[in-house]
Amino acid sequence: MPEDNSHDASKFHSAPRRVEAERKENLMFKENQIKPLGFIKSLLVALILGTVLFITHYTLIPNHILRSGQPYYKGYWVGYTATMGLVLVLAIIGYLREGNPLTWQAMKARFRLRPMNKGDWLWTLAIIVVVLATYFGLGFTGKWVNAVPFLAPRDVMPPDWGPQGAVKTLPGEFMGLALKGQWWVVGVYTLGWFFNIFGEEFFFRGYLLPRQELAFGKYAWLANLDLDHPARFCQQPDYLYFDRRSARTLTATEAEDTLLGL
Repeated sequence: MPEDNSHDASKFHSAPRRVEAERKENLMFKENQIKPLGFIKSLLVALILGTVLFITHYTLIPNHILRSGQPYYKGYWVGYTATMGLVLVLAIIGYLREGNPLTWQAMKARFRLRPMNKGDWLWTLAIIVVVLATYFGLGFTGKWVNAVPFLAPRDVMPPDWGPQGAVKTLPGEFMGLALKGQWWVVGVYTLGWFFNIFGEEFFFRGYLLPRQELAFGKYAWLANLDLDHPARFCQQPDYLYFDRRSARTLTATEAEDTLLGL
């Protein structure tokens, strides 16, 4: 009788499909590798980042400006871009430590970078309204913060840094820097803005929030907010950072979409 090789043939033809399936699996992020981030670790993250930002903005930058005599913005840009760039790097390191591949598809899934629908854009508009309303409505709280000596603006800090700095900016100046003819500021500011926005959202909402959801469930947004506030509260005594961070964190949690925060 002729030998039946159909079983071996099916194994031969299924091998490429199995290899392709394994390849695709290796390109996906490892959802089961995400570990819960409980209260103690969340608190440690907030305190460490808050301390770094506080030392940067209240000690390193003012001392540099006093010694160099340069406009405050130059020191601010270097210090702030470096610290928020570090936060973005930490988000990527944490992502890789989970065993995730360095592919755009996997990163989009892990950091929750999903297309925004009509409802998401409405939430974004609502966030903008809340930001504007509470920025001016809660501006008086800056006086409470300034009453705490170690949080009060240093003498070298420009008016932009104090309570309601957006309405106290001197005409033609930005953080002590005369803007006339200084077109390079546009590119430099954009780079700093990139690290600020992407560093913050990738780390807090993209990387940490899913871990906190495993530990706190539906209350994860409060845990993420408590983590974010101390870190940024030490950065500028403007007002009690309730408005945009609360709204952004809550909506990013409900929609499971980091793009809302971005």
